[in-house]
Amino acid sequence: MNKYLFLFVATFFISSCIDSQTKRGHFKTNDSTTLDEKVENGKKNELENDEELITFVKTFEKLLLDTVVVDSVFDVGSDKITFSFKHYANQAKTMLIPDKYTRVYGLSHYKVPEFVSSIQLSRNSSIILDTILQKPIFYKILPVELIEYGAMLYPVISFEEDGLVIKYSISIPLTDIGKKAILRMDYLGRLAIDEE
Repeated sequence: MNKYLFLFVATFFISSCIDSQTKRGHFKTNDSTTLDEKVENGKKNELENDEELITFVKTFEKLLLDTVVVDSVFDVGSDKITFSFKHYANQAKTMLIPDKYTRVYGLSHYKVPEFVSSIQLSRNSSIILDTILQKPIFYKILPVELIEYGAMLYPVISFEEDGLVIKYSISIPLTDIGKKAILRMDYLGRLAIDEE
């Protein structure tokens, strides 16, 4: 029995690692040089000599171009629930990630947009929640470095009998520094924050 449990956990962990490396976004260095320009211009840095790092950063850059959209209609008892969700990079608001997190890539500082989620919940055609969810809602469960440099990434939504659960990774982009943050929402639109 323990052998099967270990295999299940190991498989889940490996697939999570592979999956998390395929869902990353776009940044600018402090001198407005893109990653491709840095490499193409022949600037010597760690990144130029490591194809794996280049691939990882380019994969992360694609995240900024992706928008996660979930639209769902379902019944809860005799009520019809409509849920609309959109997670995207808010290009109007950015944060500067310091070089202590980007040194491995041969980059000094770079800018990353804030990620936000637009959520609308209706019950029997009446809107009961219409909000833009931003990282500050999770501040009470986050350490200082994630408040300053963490991005709200990789939402995973589950529909449960008593409400919705949205799990995020609040992580410093391009690092393994982060924390799972959970938003619980009942079908009356009440929100609660939790951590794993």
